[in-house]
Amino acid sequence: MKRIFFGLFIFITLTSVQAKQSASIDSWRSVFPDNMKYLVMSDSEIKKLVLVWEEIGIYNPLEAKKWMNAGYNRRGSIQSIRDWKEIGITKVEEVIKWKKINNASPKYVVLWKKMGYDTPLIPLEWYKLGFYHPKSALKWKNAGLNNPKEIKKWFTIGIRNREEGLHEILEWKRIGLSPKNASKWKKIGINRAKSIKNWKKVGLNTPFKVAPWTDAHVYRAKTFLIWQKLGYKTASEVKGWKKIKIYSPKEVAKWKAIGYSTPELVKPWIDNNFENYITITPEIASEWIKLGIRTGERLKNWLSEGNISVMQTPADAAPWIKVGVRNGPASSRWAGAKINPSEVKSWKKAGVTSDDARLWKMLLDTPSEASRFIKQGITDPLIARSMRDDEL
Repeated sequence: MKRIFFGLFIFITLTSVQAKQSASIDSWRSVFPDNMKYLVMSDSEIKKLVLVWEEIGIYNPLEAKKWMNAGYNRRGSIQSIRDWKEIGITKVEEVIKWKKINNASPKYVVLWKKMGYDTPLIPLEWYKLGFYHPKSALKWKNAGLNNPKEIKKWFTIGIRNREEGLHEILEWKRIGLSPKNASKWKKIGINRAKSIKNWKKVGLNTPFKVAPWTDAHVYRAKTFLIWQKLGYKTASEVKGWKKIKIYSPKEVAKWKAIGYSTPELVKPWIDNNFENYITITPEIASEWIKLGIRTGERLKNWLSEGNISVMQTPADAAPWIKVGVRNGPASSRWAGAKINPSEVKSWKKAGVTSDDARLWKMLLDTPSEASRFIKQGITDPLIARSMRDDEL
């Protein structure tokens, strides 16, 4: 009887163990990808796969399924999981968080950890700021900028994630400025801490005080001092020069040297500029003044007549002005008639104007011939020529 009872116990125990093993294999089979390859595998083949997972410390099929759902279901996945575990990251949930940082590999996570980041929370903030590699973040951290939230504030005022951006932030911090205060300076065109120091040296120590000057295109304290020495004490005075597109105090000094100290006096001169041909500089204006043309308005009168304009330099105009030609277009008509400046007086004395000089010159050739007929009241050169031909 005892033998029968013992045999029954052994049978029940073996049957129970087989049932557990069978259930275990079935549970593993259920987590593998749903394709015929795994469905037709024998229990012994499934066991071999299970052993591979167990070698890396994963004994629960549900845990294995989490890894597979996270993308670790291809050839080489087991080694990748092993790499994560070797750096101390054993849970797939943590791996998923790290991989949000530029799809990080264990190799890069090690670098982040060496920087003191045991979780992906702060490295993810670096990544969102454009620091895609731990080494790039390390350079900023070693320079004393180790708070991504603070760095983000600097980036919002236009500083870029580059080496020059790092140096710029350090400059601002050295003079005690926050991103908010630095932004006020940058908005008025002052982008360097050194420039702020120079502005403060000349007594302008806030963005509010400097803003009128930068609006007048004065961005350097050194340039501000030059304007002051020239006698322009307010930004509004300097802005007047900006309106006529003169930004250099050196050029203004040249205009002052020839007697033109305000934008209102200079504007008529530069209004005579002909694009790509003539630019009225203080030096050129000085040459016109030597010829007796002392204002921009007078120059305009010389260069234009009605809708006709000429592009002449002082050198072009000088010989015509000396013989009393009234303007540039008139000089062009005399020149078009092949009458040079030295002949103009003779033709004018004969009664010929620049308007009809071409015909008189072409038909009667000399001022004396023209004078002979004009004195007789013959003012039409065609009639004069006809009469002369009859005389012959």
